Amino acid sequence: MDQRREPILNVPAVVVTLLLVLGLVHGVRAYLLSDAADRALVWTLAFVPARYDGSILVDGVLPGGWGA
Repeated sequence: MDQRREPILNVPAVVVTLLLVLGLVHGVRAYLLSDAADRALVWTLAFVPARYDGSILVDGVLPGGWGA
């Protein structure tokens, strides 16, 4: 008789992988980065609407640095 076991998590593997990656990123931010490095990472990679202001073309400076 072929008995099949049900999976522990009944979700797609992509969802489980994404949760693990997000947990890893959170762990790195919380335990390995200093406060200054964490702020720099967030401001570099975050969506900041001020980056799409037209006056940026006149000033030549992008808010958020090179990540913008």
